Amino acid sequence: MQAIDPTVIRKQAIALRPGHTCVVDIPEPEDWKKIWKMGRYSLFNVHFPVTFDDGIKWLVRVRRPRQTMAPTELLHMMSASEVQTLKVLKESGAKVPGARLPPEGLGNVSKDKSDEL
Repeated sequence: MQAIDPTVIRKQAIALRPGHTCVVDIPEPEDWKKIWKMGRYSLFNVHFPVTFDDGIKWLVRVRRPRQTMAPTELLHMMSASEVQTLKVLKESGAKVPGARLPPEGLGNVSKDKSDEL
């Protein structure tokens, strides 16, 4: 997980919310045990909070690299399907977070982290 570049995540988030700046909270390697206990680190993904200058908060999901990962194209399709499913559920009145794919189509999925789900 040391290859995660907060600058890339920040650029993707700002592209999705033009006119705003944000801070990405990626802990130092020695603090990873702490995020595991907080529930932000799982078998397949790790989650990082993103806070915008206007107080809006997102949670960014990053897939953990594994030796048995599906091909990249399939991972992109899976992410797109997850985002679309959340959109349909939200439009149907379900209390689910909004979700977005980054403009470049990379595998990170941003979810709104608000009390108004």
